[in-house]
Amino acid sequence: MAALGSAAIVPRNTADGIYAVTLDARGQEVHTRLPDDAELPQDLNLSAYDKREETKNTPWKSEDLNTFCTCGNGADKHDTDAAVQDLQSQLGQGKKFNYLSVYSKRGDVVAFACKEAKLEFAETSAKDVELIMAEVRSACGAYTPGSANFKVKRDGTNRALTYGFMKLADKDVEFCRMATASYKVPKCNHH
Repeated sequence: MAALGSAAIVPRNTADGIYAVTLDARGQEVHTRLPDDAELPQDLNLSAYDKREETKNTPWKSEDLNTFCTCGNGADKHDTDAAVQDLQSQLGQGKKFNYLSVYSKRGDVVAFACKEAKLEFAETSAKDVELIMAEVRSACGAYTPGSANFKVKRDGTNRALTYGFMKLADKDVEFCRMATASYKVPKCNHH
């Protein structure tokens, strides 16, 4: 699997909110707070062609996903639901973005969409987040942190994003890198 974005470490004392991660000229991460009540910039909306491509590649089944679970203690229900909802609100009906990742932090939870580093743009929507998070919850347990990405699209290309949520520990959490470092389902016993 291609490398995901950069490490995407949520800086200590980061306020709750929605952020985009980019790199500056020195290769250092820059976390830019996005407006809470707005979607990603309009000029990056999906084109009609992109929307047709997204429709053509659905519906998908859980077998189409690589799902990863931490198999540890669950995340706070309220923070998790709020972080996922914030991320969905930001992505709206569908967006193309060039950030390394977009994430929402609420309390001690981060919900994220991390782009493969080699790609200039990635496409996603609130519906993508909703469907994939539902699959993560089904595979890992209701509030057990985890992530998922598509194995291969029907046209043979890899899917550009990994979605998930994690608990923020006392130390810095590299959520994009850690998203696929957990146990691959079905190793967790959450039933």
